[in-house]
Amino acid sequence: MSRSVIFRPEARTELTLAWAWCEEKRVTLLGIDLAPIAEVERRPHHHRDPFHRMLVAQARIETLALPSIEPAIDEYDIRRAP
Repeated sequence: MSRSVIFRPEARTELTLAWAWCEEKRVTLLGIDLAPIAEVERRPHHHRDPFHRMLVAQARIETLALPSIEPAIDEYDIRRAP
């Protein structure tokens, strides 16, 4: 994301609304550390999108269910959220 996108006033408003929604719904935001990155490297690349592979890796490490409609996610050993 470029600096110009981050510092647009409407982008800050969108981030504020997203943050408020997360707090209201009690959504916990997860940070990314080195463990999921290493997990991505160890796993087969069933999915072409590196962001999805990172989500899968983090779901495996944190033992979380992953909400996704992507069929390739089923190739990984994780729970899918309903």
